[in-house]
Amino acid sequence: MPQQHYEYYNIIAKRIQKGLEKEDFMRGENIEEVVVLALHLRFLITHLQKAHPDNPLLKEISWLADVLQHEANAILSSPKKDIFTYLKAYHDAQQGFLKLITHLRIHS
Repeated sequence: MPQQHYEYYNIIAKRIQKGLEKEDFMRGENIEEVVVLALHLRFLITHLQKAHPDNPLLKEISWLADVLQHEANAILSSPKKDIFTYLKAYHDAQQGFLKLITHLRIHS
C-alpha cells in the first residue's frame, strides 16, 4: 500500500476510533452521528478491501459496519426503538474495529 494511502487511512481510522469511544453513542444517543460513523467505517473497509479482497477480518468488519448502519437507521425510523439490538451492533462494530486497528499496526 502506498505511503500516502496509509497516512490517509490512518487519519480516517483515528476519526472512527474517536467516534467509537464517545459515551453518548454507547448510551444510544446522537444516532444520526452513528449513521455517519458507520458510513466512514464502511468507506475505510471498502478501500482496504481493494488491496486485500480475501481478508476475512475485513469481511467481518464490513458485515459489522453494515449491521451498525442498519440498526442505527432502524432506531431513527421505527416507532418501536430496539435499543438492545442497536447497542449490540455498536459494541460488535467497536470490537471489530479494535481488532482491525491491531491488525493494521502489526502488518504496517
